[in-house]
Amino acid sequence: MLSTDATGKLKDEKTRCVFAQSKCSLTKSGPAIAYAIQESGLTLDGPVSVTADDILQIVPKLSERVDIEEWLINLLKDGPKTKTEAEAGRKARGLQRTAVSQGG
Repeated sequence: MLSTDATGKLKDEKTRCVFAQSKCSLTKSGPAIAYAIQESGLTLDGPVSVTADDILQIVPKLSERVDIEEWLINLLKDGPKTKTEAEAGRKARGLQRTAVSQGG
């Protein structure tokens, strides 16, 4: 999941997320809000400087997801592969590391 640090910058942590308004023609856009869902419940961390456009730049496009799925099926059709083999295959196919690690 997309998350931010205390200054509102994006970071790679799975417990903190962002709720951001993508489009609204009836009013001006509101701030993005950081939150976390933990065993103790929901924590709202307040406004952050991430926009919906920032989020959309990170999330792989649908066509990339299909490419990743096809690549992964072909990669693993003959059995397990090492991390080195998977990385080499990803690079050869031109797939971004972040798109693959996010599960497409």
